[in-house]
Amino acid sequence: MPSVEDLLRPLSYKEKPLVQRAVDNCIFQVPSLRAEVSSFVSNTGAQSRLLHLIGTIPISFHGNRYNIPVTIWLDETYPARPPICYVTPTHDMRIKPQHQHVDTQGMIYLSYLHQWNRNGSDLVDLIEVMSSVFGQDPPVFRRAKDGGAKPAPEPVVDPRPVEEHKESIQPGEQPSEEVILAKLREAVVRKLQAALQTRNNRITNQMNQLFDSAARLKDGSAQLSTRMADMEEEKGRLEKFISELNSRNDEVLTWVEQNEQPQNDVDPSAIVKAGDTWSEQLFELVSEDLAIDDTLYELDNAIGNEQIPLNSFINLTRRLARDQFFLRALIRKIFEKLSVPRAVGEVAAVSHPQGPQFAR
Repeated sequence: MPSVEDLLRPLSYKEKPLVQRAVDNCIFQVPSLRAEVSSFVSNTGAQSRLLHLIGTIPISFHGNRYNIPVTIWLDETYPARPPICYVTPTHDMRIKPQHQHVDTQGMIYLSYLHQWNRNGSDLVDLIEVMSSVFGQDPPVFRRAKDGGAKPAPEPVVDPRPVEEHKESIQPGEQPSEEVILAKLREAVVRKLQAALQTRNNRITNQMNQLFDSAARLKDGSAQLSTRMADMEEEKGRLEKFISELNSRNDEVLTWVEQNEQPQNDVDPSAIVKAGDTWSEQLFELVSEDLAIDDTLYELDNAIGNEQIPLNSFINLTRRLARDQFFLRALIRKIFEKLSVPRAVGEVAAVSHPQGPQFAR
């Protein structure tokens, strides 16, 4: 026998896991039922392949145990919509006329089905309600040979799926006026019950949708509150970080103001001071000598790169060499005046590598 999961696989149920759990649990609790798949024709004539439970449910009537054959169809939107339940009598049974909860077609009407709630109703409770209601008033009776009627005794063979239930008058039977009126009343009651059931299903679906929307809104509100709390916490951390950053920035600015000195107040001549007049004159002469060395070096590069005429190079070189000669002579005299060793004076006078070349 195929499993409920295998039966559901090709069908179009919206919530297959819920349907599978509900049917498996029902079969486990009521072993006299089994799951099958057949075609179901609705009141509008629409046909669809539906899963249904078929078999018998036990009742206790006047201290005796009986089995009532039923078929429980599950709509494709189950558990949003309640099951469609029928009493399916065998060939030797008849449905009790004018039964309070079962019409002549075998369809079952119960307050439990009318008040079906996907979150609080299930198949096992439904079968318990059926057993209790049918135990007080059995919906079928077995035809007796002597023409009497009695509730169907155990055992009862499991019925096959019944998709359409029709009544017919056997040839030779002449229905009385009371029977006709009873059938008309049953038809009116059946239509009213079907209309009420349809309206109830629509209202129940709308209520379920509203409950689902309310649940989603509640979950969304909780998530939004959590997000808001996280954002407030993050805002607090950022504000603390900004405060610390501003404090550090103020400390840095204060330090810079305290340690910064204007660059235009620095006088290079004030950094190095000569000890006396001779030394100060010596600094100036050595500076001029080094400047002439640099100039001669650049002139040498210029003539090598053919950037100046040869005559100009010779005139400038001769003039600078003459000036440098007198400068160095004066430097030597100052060194002698200051009692500086001769070697030191010579080194100071010939500091640039190009100097001696043009000074000779």
